[in-house]
Amino acid sequence: MASNAVPKFGSFKPKTKSESKQDSKPDSRSSGRSSHHKAKERSLPDDGRTRRREHDDSHGRQTSSLDKKHAEALWEPERKHQKLTDAPRAAELDEFEESTQFIVDRRGDAKNAVYGSLHRYNIPAYHRTGYGNVIGGLSSKIDREASDGKEVSLVSSLKPRVRSNSSRVLSSKYGKDSETKLRFITAQSDQADDRPGSDFIEITRAKRREHDYDGADDQSGSVDYRSIDGKAKANDPSIDDDLEVVDSDDNASTDLELRTRQESAVLSKKAKANPKSLEAWLALAEHQSKLVRPGIDVSSLTSSERRTLADLRLSIFNEASKHISPGTAGRESLLSAMVDEGRLVWDNAKLASKWKEALVEQNSSVLLWAKYLNFVQDSQSNFRYETCKHAYVECLNILHRACESANDASRPEISRIQIYLLLRFTVFVRGAGYDELAIAIWQALIEMHFFAPSSLSSAGVSERLSSLEEFWESEVARVGEENSLGWAKYHDSGEGTPRESQPAVKDKTVLCNSLQNFADEENTLGSAFLLPASTYDDDAVTDPFRCVMFSDIREVIEPLSNTKIQSWSIVESFFHFMRLPAISLQSIHLDACEWQRDSHLATSPGENSSFAATPQPERCLLPCRREMTAILFEDGFDALKSDLEQQPMRDTKLRFLDRVLESLGSVSTLNTPNGELLAEYYIAFKATLLPTETAKAAKRILKQRPSSMRLYNAYALAEGRSQMAKALEIWSAALSLQRRIESNQHHDLIYLWHSRFICQVKSGDERGALQLLLDTANGNKECIGVEDQSDHASEFSTRQLRLLRRIEEDLDRLYLLGRFEHAVLCADLLAWISYLTTENNTDRPLHIYSKYSAKFARDKGSIAIEQLHQCKVRLIQTHLERHRPHKPSVLQQELEDSLELFPDNSVLLELHARIATQDRIRALVREQKATSSISSFSVVQWAFKIGEEIRRSAHETSGSTSNTVRAAFSNALLRNDSTVSHSPALWLAWSRYEFASAGTNMQRARSVFLDGLRYLPWMKSWAIQGMKLFGDGTLSQSEMKQLYELLHERGLRVRVDVEKLL
Repeated sequence: MASNAVPKFGSFKPKTKSESKQDSKPDSRSSGRSSHHKAKERSLPDDGRTRRREHDDSHGRQTSSLDKKHAEALWEPERKHQKLTDAPRAAELDEFEESTQFIVDRRGDAKNAVYGSLHRYNIPAYHRTGYGNVIGGLSSKIDREASDGKEVSLVSSLKPRVRSNSSRVLSSKYGKDSETKLRFITAQSDQADDRPGSDFIEITRAKRREHDYDGADDQSGSVDYRSIDGKAKANDPSIDDDLEVVDSDDNASTDLELRTRQESAVLSKKAKANPKSLEAWLALAEHQSKLVRPGIDVSSLTSSERRTLADLRLSIFNEASKHISPGTAGRESLLSAMVDEGRLVWDNAKLASKWKEALVEQNSSVLLWAKYLNFVQDSQSNFRYETCKHAYVECLNILHRACESANDASRPEISRIQIYLLLRFTVFVRGAGYDELAIAIWQALIEMHFFAPSSLSSAGVSERLSSLEEFWESEVARVGEENSLGWAKYHDSGEGTPRESQPAVKDKTVLCNSLQNFADEENTLGSAFLLPASTYDDDAVTDPFRCVMFSDIREVIEPLSNTKIQSWSIVESFFHFMRLPAISLQSIHLDACEWQRDSHLATSPGENSSFAATPQPERCLLPCRREMTAILFEDGFDALKSDLEQQPMRDTKLRFLDRVLESLGSVSTLNTPNGELLAEYYIAFKATLLPTETAKAAKRILKQRPSSMRLYNAYALAEGRSQMAKALEIWSAALSLQRRIESNQHHDLIYLWHSRFICQVKSGDERGALQLLLDTANGNKECIGVEDQSDHASEFSTRQLRLLRRIEEDLDRLYLLGRFEHAVLCADLLAWISYLTTENNTDRPLHIYSKYSAKFARDKGSIAIEQLHQCKVRLIQTHLERHRPHKPSVLQQELEDSLELFPDNSVLLELHARIATQDRIRALVREQKATSSISSFSVVQWAFKIGEEIRRSAHETSGSTSNTVRAAFSNALLRNDSTVSHSPALWLAWSRYEFASAGTNMQRARSVFLDGLRYLPWMKSWAIQGMKLFGDGTLSQSEMKQLYELLHERGLRVRVDVEKLL
């Protein structure tokens, strides 16, 4: 039907009035109301009917022609229809007789037959007059339940409607508290009221309805079944007679809302009384969440409510900015709070302009620059690689200037932020596909801070950079490469071993005859570990990004070239970049666990595998723990080992790490505490990844430091992985040297005691472990077996007391020296001795852990406290694995207390989940409590929550399903106020889950992939793997082309050229 065509209905034309006044019998189908009106009009005289028609005519002139016809049909029912001469028309008239509710269109529209329906947009709609009434239909009302978007159903208003059970939208009590409100009634005094007339009760006679009910029933307080109040309901026996039931609708001024408003008024007065105080304005802004929905946590607000809250807070911050002007204290934090709230209500253009204004005003603010990096890197519409890279470099320069002018007290904190931004930057560069550039930056920094020539120690920054540039451009082997001698050796002698040619990648145009093939090639090249190529390699010609010149890294190296940055912090951050376990270096103001809690830096096992990799529920998604010596040798490098097994060119990365660790271990600082730690770390690395080379490397290191008890312990732990007997020999030999070692090495004897004891307990020889510990502490090599304790009870008790006294003395001494890790091992031994000598009772050991945890807390030894709680987990795990009697509620409460201190520790979380499965109801209660603070969850907590849902969904009786798993992923990654929505580790876990459960339907996995494109704009591997796995038809050819163009638009690295295919 043409858009301009207007249907011409016959009903719009005036009907021809019959001049004759023939009386006709009314149609039997006429309504009762029409018959009633006809009867009344017949009884009236002619002048009465005339006046009635005149009234109708005057009424009709005030309406439209269509309404007039409806009115005439309603008020002049005796009007006769025109006679039709032919029989078919007469039959049609009988079939479609006009009613009082509508007019039949007898002419019709030919287009209705063509299109099968009326032209809905050219048909006048019913006009409502309120309360469901329709203009022109005085006896009809709209039936809300039977009507929909296409049809309007009318019902007679004269007949009683049958109410359905469905609630009305506007009158229902959605969102209101269903709890019955009660109000106390003050009892009247027993004293008589002396007021005149107080004993008079007026009884007014009410007009009785036609169907009244008996007064006796009314006086009894019950409701008759014939009453309009409906069926009588029994009184609630739980409601006291002295209480009055309050309607739930009357809760606008509840006590909670009243207190909230009062608090808001108090905070507002404080802010206005002291307008220069940022804390007062922030407290007022924070309180606004209680005004939006009193008693509800911010995380439970809807998107619209959250935007409303942001608007309220922005208005407060704008008012505060009038008083806290630029240059005053708190201005920096105020601008940060404004942009945090503005991102929920401003569009990207306005948010970007606000960020520019804030950075122009506070150009040296570390806080604002750090948050600005998140905005630039996470922006899905405005992300550009070069723009984000420039922002990182600018922020590093600002921190460099701040560090140069800072005092000794604040400099460590600035250095910590510098290292954090360096790590963020290199991870970002690698994610964008520029792996060689990221590796080159770390190589240059390690050369500068560990292998710098001693003659340049007092030289300026420009001179040192010039010398390093000369070394870099000479194309000699660098740190981590074969036959590397270092920058210092080259500077002193001018000689060095030339770099070896790097393995060549495939030609850029080979086999690239489709976009899916392009994705396969890119995925293969991107997952391989490639060192920067030499200028003489062929790859430097075909792919310029394979070769990294010093000019490419100078802008990053220069801000980090000062000697005020602690060199060992470079090593710690490099290990995290390479996905190695953390190392607890002493006197370093870093916390590697903070990096694992960062959504951009958190790494998970198997991160280099594809979307289609099978998820492993038994493995923690994001491990976060304090590394200790025993843990390092047990499974510290297992995650790296599994990642290397899934990578092409595995040996290249493994040998690179091996050479870096060996080079750092050969530095002259080996005799320092950090040098010993690094050597221990290297032995653990060898024992896990290169076990055949472990013994040779350990003996070589021990020759350089023959009196180090810690290195002897590392050698024994490495051998204990496969040969427990040989490990015991090494421990015994090392302990026999304790009289000949230096005095400052005696504190490391606790490593030997503890490691040997734990290894024996782990192997199942608890009695032998206790006996060896008793003999070692008493200096007696004759063993008294536990089975002989009945014959030597007094001697055994004496030896036990002597052992306990010595360990306690060592613990106090080490604690005073500040060697908290050593003190933790002493406390752990005390707990184990108590456990084994009290018939495996856990009460006394748990008390010991609590005692020393409180002691360490007094001196801010937070790392030591967390290590002590991890030791407690080992004891509880051993108790459970050997199926010994225990009280689940006691152990669960103990772990909940630990989790309150360290909610992100994956060791505590895993054991707590294991025990909680025995008491599912209590676990659900705890989860409900944790849900109230869901907005403050870290990426580790979200990962563990999701992992638990996946594990439980595998069991039908657990109550978890695939829908609950998807809901957990959605809450973590798609909420507006989520702090982990840009975590690559969580997005990768979601994609793997959807692929594993997709079967033949890939739509859910496709949806996750497209969402990930928005939240991970810098991740090239995400787009490439999606193209590879969905290129079989799930994504259309046009969508594949759009993805390819998106890579170029964002500035991400593309190694393979397919322009000829587009």
